Amino acid sequence: MPSPVAHALAGALFGLCVHRKELPKINWFFLRKPFEKSLFSGLRGKEIWFFGVLGMLPDSDFLFDAHSTVTHSIGAVVLLFVVVVLMSGKIYFSIGCAFAYGSHLLLDWLGGDVTAPYGIMMLWPYSQEFFLSEVSLFSGICREFNSFYCWQHNLRALVWELLILGPLVSFIVLRSRSARSKQ
Repeated sequence: MPSPVAHALAGALFGLCVHRKELPKINWFFLRKPFEKSLFSGLRGKEIWFFGVLGMLPDSDFLFDAHSTVTHSIGAVVLLFVVVVLMSGKIYFSIGCAFAYGSHLLLDWLGGDVTAPYGIMMLWPYSQEFFLSEVSLFSGICREFNSFYCWQHNLRALVWELLILGPLVSFIVLRSRSARSKQ
Protein backbone atom coordinates (compact mmCIF):
# COMPACT_ATOMS: atom_id res chain seq x y z
CA MET A 1 0.00 0.00 0.00
CA PRO A 2 1.25 3.53 -0.72
CA SER A 3 2.75 5.83 1.90
CA PRO A 4 0.87 8.53 3.83
CA VAL A 5 2.63 11.10 1.61
CA ALA A 6 1.05 9.58 -1.51
CA HIS A 7 -2.34 9.44 0.17
CA ALA A 8 -2.09 13.10 1.23
CA LEU A 9 -1.05 14.19 -2.27
CA ALA A 10 -3.82 12.18 -3.91
CA GLY A 11 -6.39 13.49 -1.42
CA ALA A 12 -5.35 17.08 -2.20
CA LEU A 13 -5.35 16.36 -5.94
CA PHE A 14 -8.78 14.72 -6.06
CA GLY A 15 -10.38 17.15 -3.61
CA LEU A 16 -9.06 20.25 -5.41
CA CYS A 17 -10.14 18.90 -8.81
CA VAL A 18 -13.75 18.74 -7.67
CA HIS A 19 -14.03 21.54 -5.11
CA ARG A 20 -13.95 25.04 -6.60
CA LYS A 21 -15.11 27.26 -3.74
CA GLU A 22 -13.82 28.27 -0.33
CA LEU A 23 -14.28 26.04 2.69
CA PRO A 24 -17.62 26.53 4.44
CA LYS A 25 -17.65 28.38 7.74
CA ILE A 26 -17.23 25.33 9.96
CA ASN A 27 -14.90 25.48 12.94
CA TRP A 28 -12.63 22.62 11.82
CA PHE A 29 -10.14 22.40 14.69
CA PHE A 30 -7.04 21.74 12.57
CA LEU A 31 -7.73 24.48 10.02
CA ARG A 32 -7.40 27.39 12.41
CA LYS A 33 -4.52 29.84 12.65
CA PRO A 34 -1.55 27.44 12.17
CA PHE A 35 -2.45 26.86 8.54
CA GLU A 36 -3.72 30.33 7.63
CA LYS A 37 -0.15 31.59 7.14
CA SER A 38 1.24 28.35 5.78
CA LEU A 39 3.48 27.79 2.80
CA PHE A 40 0.37 27.39 0.69
CA SER A 41 -1.44 30.56 1.82
CA GLY A 42 -2.96 32.18 -1.24
CA LEU A 43 -2.80 28.82 -2.99
CA ARG A 44 -5.92 27.37 -1.42
CA GLY A 45 -3.80 26.34 1.56
CA LYS A 46 -6.69 25.29 3.77
CA GLU A 47 -8.13 23.11 1.05
CA ILE A 48 -4.78 21.45 0.32
CA TRP A 49 -4.24 20.55 3.98
CA PHE A 50 -7.84 19.52 4.56
CA PHE A 51 -8.14 17.28 1.52
CA GLY A 52 -4.69 15.85 2.21
CA VAL A 53 -5.78 14.81 5.71
CA LEU A 54 -8.94 13.26 4.24
CA GLY A 55 -6.77 11.29 1.81
CA MET A 56 -4.93 9.74 4.77
CA LEU A 57 -7.99 9.26 7.02
CA PRO A 58 -8.88 5.68 6.00
CA ASP A 59 -5.60 4.48 7.53
CA SER A 60 -6.89 5.50 10.95
CA ASP A 61 -8.12 1.89 11.05
CA PHE A 62 -4.56 0.91 12.02
CA LEU A 63 -5.53 2.10 15.49
CA PHE A 64 -8.19 -0.61 15.67
CA ASP A 65 -6.22 -3.42 14.03
CA ALA A 66 -8.72 -3.50 11.17
CA HIS A 67 -6.63 -2.20 8.27
CA SER A 68 -8.11 -2.30 4.76
CA THR A 69 -11.60 -3.14 5.96
CA VAL A 70 -14.61 -0.85 6.49
CA THR A 71 -12.73 2.47 6.30
CA HIS A 72 -11.40 1.41 2.89
CA SER A 73 -14.83 1.05 1.30
CA ILE A 74 -17.39 2.80 -0.86
CA GLY A 75 -19.71 2.62 2.15
CA ALA A 76 -17.30 4.79 4.14
CA VAL A 77 -17.07 7.28 1.26
CA VAL A 78 -20.87 7.57 1.09
CA LEU A 79 -21.11 7.93 4.87
CA LEU A 80 -18.48 10.68 4.87
CA PHE A 81 -20.32 12.49 2.06
CA VAL A 82 -23.62 12.40 3.94
CA VAL A 83 -22.05 13.61 7.20
CA VAL A 84 -20.25 16.49 5.47
CA VAL A 85 -23.40 17.53 3.58
CA LEU A 86 -25.34 17.56 6.83
CA MET A 87 -22.62 19.54 8.63
CA SER A 88 -21.82 22.05 5.90
CA GLY A 89 -24.79 22.16 3.55
CA LYS A 90 -22.30 22.51 0.65
CA ILE A 91 -22.68 19.93 -2.10
CA TYR A 92 -19.48 20.65 -4.06
CA PHE A 93 -17.43 20.78 -0.91
CA SER A 94 -18.94 17.45 0.19
CA ILE A 95 -18.20 15.91 -3.20
CA GLY A 96 -14.61 17.18 -2.92
CA CYS A 97 -14.35 15.54 0.52
CA ALA A 98 -15.72 12.26 -0.83
CA PHE A 99 -13.26 12.31 -3.75
CA ALA A 100 -10.33 13.13 -1.44
CA TYR A 101 -11.27 10.27 0.90
CA GLY A 102 -12.00 7.95 -2.04
CA SER A 103 -8.57 8.64 -3.54
CA HIS A 104 -7.18 6.50 -0.73
CA LEU A 105 -9.20 3.53 -1.99
CA LEU A 106 -7.90 4.00 -5.53
CA LEU A 107 -4.26 4.19 -4.44
CA ASP A 108 -4.54 1.17 -2.14
CA TRP A 109 -6.29 -0.79 -4.87
CA LEU A 110 -3.43 0.07 -7.26
CA GLY A 111 -0.75 -0.60 -4.63
CA GLY A 112 1.20 -3.68 -3.82
CA ASP A 113 0.01 -5.50 -0.72
CA VAL A 114 2.23 -7.87 1.19
CA THR A 115 -0.04 -8.50 4.17
CA ALA A 116 -2.95 -10.96 4.17
CA PRO A 117 -5.79 -10.46 3.51
CA TYR A 118 -4.57 -8.90 0.28
CA GLY A 119 -6.37 -5.84 -1.03
CA ILE A 120 -9.15 -3.70 0.41
CA MET A 121 -12.77 -4.37 1.34
CA MET A 122 -13.89 -1.91 -1.34
CA LEU A 123 -17.55 -2.86 -1.69
CA TRP A 124 -18.53 -2.96 1.97
CA PRO A 125 -21.39 -3.09 3.11
CA TYR A 126 -22.46 -4.98 -0.03
CA SER A 127 -19.57 -7.41 0.05
CA GLN A 128 -16.84 -8.35 2.49
CA GLU A 129 -14.58 -9.55 -0.32
CA PHE A 130 -11.13 -7.97 -0.67
CA PHE A 131 -10.10 -6.41 -3.98
CA LEU A 132 -6.63 -5.70 -5.38
CA SER A 133 -5.72 -4.58 -8.89
CA GLU A 134 -3.58 -6.84 -11.04
CA VAL A 135 -1.60 -3.71 -11.96
CA SER A 136 0.61 -2.60 -9.08
CA LEU A 137 1.40 1.08 -9.65
CA PHE A 138 2.65 1.75 -6.10
CA SER A 139 4.96 -0.33 -3.91
CA GLY A 140 3.80 -1.57 -0.57
CA ILE A 141 5.38 0.29 2.33
CA CYS A 142 7.64 -1.83 4.50
CA ARG A 143 6.82 -1.66 8.22
CA GLU A 144 9.91 -3.43 9.58
CA PHE A 145 11.57 -0.17 10.54
CA ASN A 146 14.58 -1.79 12.20
CA SER A 147 15.77 -3.07 8.81
CA PHE A 148 18.04 -1.01 6.56
CA TYR A 149 16.50 -2.70 3.50
CA CYS A 150 13.09 -1.53 4.68
CA TRP A 151 14.26 2.10 4.78
CA GLN A 152 15.82 1.78 1.31
CA HIS A 153 12.64 0.27 -0.09
CA ASN A 154 10.45 2.97 1.48
CA LEU A 155 12.69 5.75 0.16
CA ARG A 156 12.47 4.34 -3.39
CA ALA A 157 8.70 3.98 -3.03
CA LEU A 158 8.40 7.58 -1.80
CA VAL A 159 10.45 8.93 -4.72
CA TRP A 160 8.24 6.99 -7.14
CA GLU A 161 5.06 8.34 -5.52
CA LEU A 162 6.39 11.90 -5.69
CA LEU A 163 7.31 11.44 -9.36
CA ILE A 164 3.78 10.30 -10.18
CA LEU A 165 1.66 12.52 -7.94
CA GLY A 166 3.86 15.59 -7.35
CA PRO A 167 3.55 17.09 -10.84
CA LEU A 168 -0.21 16.54 -10.89
CA VAL A 169 -0.72 18.28 -7.55
CA SER A 170 1.62 21.10 -8.59
CA PHE A 171 -0.34 21.61 -11.80
CA ILE A 172 -3.68 21.78 -9.98
CA VAL A 173 -2.35 24.18 -7.33
CA LEU A 174 -0.74 26.47 -9.93
CA ARG A 175 -3.85 26.36 -12.09
CA SER A 176 -5.92 27.26 -9.05
CA ARG A 177 -3.56 30.11 -8.23
CA SER A 178 -3.74 31.57 -11.74
CA ALA A 179 -7.54 31.29 -11.73
CA ARG A 180 -7.66 33.18 -8.44
CA SER A 181 -5.39 35.94 -9.67
CA LYS A 182 -7.70 36.53 -12.65
CA GLN A 183 -10.70 37.05 -10.38
